[in-house]
Amino acid sequence: MTALQTTDPDIHQEFIDGNFVVNKNKIPFCAIGVDHALEHINCIMKITGGLVGITQNASARERFFLTAPELSRLAEEAHVISASPTATCKEHHDLSLAVWARQEKNIAQLKSVLQSAINPMKYDGEDLSNIITKVVMQIDVCNQDDIGQQKYIKFVEERINRNEVSI
Repeated sequence: MTALQTTDPDIHQEFIDGNFVVNKNKIPFCAIGVDHALEHINCIMKITGGLVGITQNASARERFFLTAPELSRLAEEAHVISASPTATCKEHHDLSLAVWARQEKNIAQLKSVLQSAINPMKYDGEDLSNIITKVVMQIDVCNQDDIGQQKYIKFVEERINRNEVSI
């Protein structure tokens, strides 16, 4: 990669121009990095049960990794040919009316909580509480190291030193 400018100037210029992402569909602003796209392919292969049971067999593993990306591509082409909804979607899934309505509802709920409750940025109290549910965190969470040590000492004393409780 350090010699890319001299070994392959066209590829180097593409990188300089910012063309190092993968577009999996025609929805604008949905490009992902190459490493992320490879993770998508790996995920597709795992979801179909491809990697289960073959990791110990070198020959099966090699055949799988040679054929799985091609099978994934063929499956995607079948979706396009059959005009499935996932292949014909023209906008990002977060722009749907249902997602938008849920987000607006959540924003309104958060605003009402922040207006009716204490300002979390100016709170000087000793208790740590959830601003949505108003539940106060138990002090046990803050002292978990001490409580864990005490429970360990009690466990050893009862089960090993005095043999009062069977292990």
